[in-house]
Amino acid sequence: GSSKKKVQPSKGKKKTEEPEDPDEERKKDVVDKEKMKNGPVADRGCTDILCCLIFFAFLVGMVGAGYYGYTYGDPYLLTTPWDADRNGCGYNLTTKEYPYLYFPSINLTAAQDADASVESLSDVLRFGTCVKECPNDDPETIVSCKEPRFMLTDTANFKDCTFYIGGSSYGQ
Repeated sequence: GSSKKKVQPSKGKKKTEEPEDPDEERKKDVVDKEKMKNGPVADRGCTDILCCLIFFAFLVGMVGAGYYGYTYGDPYLLTTPWDADRNGCGYNLTTKEYPYLYFPSINLTAAQDADASVESLSDVLRFGTCVKECPNDDPETIVSCKEPRFMLTDTANFKDCTFYIGGSSYGQ
């Protein structure tokens, strides 16, 4: 008879076979329920010990800094508004009756610098003053304030703590 030749794949190359069952690929992704009974615990290990130690050291440092701040400092200073003369509004005897911070030149500065650069924003902060109450919408309202040095020295631009709608006491 006739002889049949057996074809063997060459060494080093694997023969790729297409799966006979089209769902076989999906079955490879399904995990056996028995293996997952206690959760995915196979082949686990600590990999980020250095990061964990750095984070723990950071937490200890933050707790230490917080303790030091509350023990030797005054946390109320963090929420106290400060005027142009560096007086805490409502914080000390000089400003006790003036607990609010008001910026009399904020409207003029914003109108001059429409691009709102960092410099224009810091200029607004230069003119803060402590007031007894916040101004209302009435343009004739005079707000009682503790006049900072810039109002006392620049009387041509700062006459008082009058709040003007659409403008300010600066330059009036």
